[in-house]
Amino acid sequence: MRLGAKLFCWVLVLLVGGCAEVIDEPDTAPLTVTVSCCARSGEGDRAPLEGVALCQLDTLNCALTDADGVATIEVPAYREIAYTLRKEGYMSYLVARVIPANGYQSVTNERTDSWAADMYDGLMTPYPERGTGSILVGVSLEGATLDLDNATGKPFYVDEEGRLSLGLTATTSYGQGGFVEVTPGVYEVKLGGTARSCVPTGAWPDVENSIRVPVREGHLTIASVLCVRP
Repeated sequence: MRLGAKLFCWVLVLLVGGCAEVIDEPDTAPLTVTVSCCARSGEGDRAPLEGVALCQLDTLNCALTDADGVATIEVPAYREIAYTLRKEGYMSYLVARVIPANGYQSVTNERTDSWAADMYDGLMTPYPERGTGSILVGVSLEGATLDLDNATGKPFYVDEEGRLSLGLTATTSYGQGGFVEVTPGVYEVKLGGTARSCVPTGAWPDVENSIRVPVREGHLTIASVLCVRP
């Protein structure tokens, strides 16, 4: 029994004559990422990506992926945290989560700068972004809409061929959409259309059918939600 639990029990014994042991929850939990690249035409077969820096946002808590593309850091448990994935020549990712006490394991497919530049060109947005960042939300539903609250940003959705498009007004069967040219900060993304009873799986919680995500300059914030299918 930990000292804090012992002291608590001692006080209970004095007050009420009995005690149940208090089990302290762990302060930290392991966050493990497995990063590969690239599984897209012209980029070669998907393979583990070594040397990607996994860092808890705004800290020096970092680790590099090994030859298997795996890295692990300890992060606060049951708290809103965010982490980045960065490597020269590749997109910089930002992910927000609440990590449970038993930890979390993430599998991420990186994209090269050349691939990203081609995608962003279709949005008439320079890559890499300067002074702004981007958001990509995975909904896994067709017909879902995304609205960025209290922020300016150019909305897009992913078309049936996996390309970013300004000409769509809701998600396709690809189930993804987002925003580019978003100034750094923390924002609320509201879901509508076919999106019902959505809860965050890769974002910070908010009200129903809404998530909160951080945005940083030059990073793509990757978020995901789980919704009830219509």
